[in-house]
Amino acid sequence: MPRMSGQEFVTEARKIANGKTLILGLTGCIESDVWRGIYHLVDARLHKPFIENIFLDLLRPHLGTA
Repeated sequence: MPRMSGQEFVTEARKIANGKTLILGLTGCIESDVWRGIYHLVDARLHKPFIENIFLDLLRPHLGTA
């Protein structure tokens, strides 16, 4: 991202969303330092490539609260 890191984005998104928005971390490289920096900050994590059912399984528990 050109203006901020992933960690800064998630931190700012948490302030704006006021806890009401699910933040899903999506990456193709789980080994990167960037991913390690935000892994604990997101509500759910998904690694590319992914299967549609896995994505839906991650979302289902949060759909009633979104």
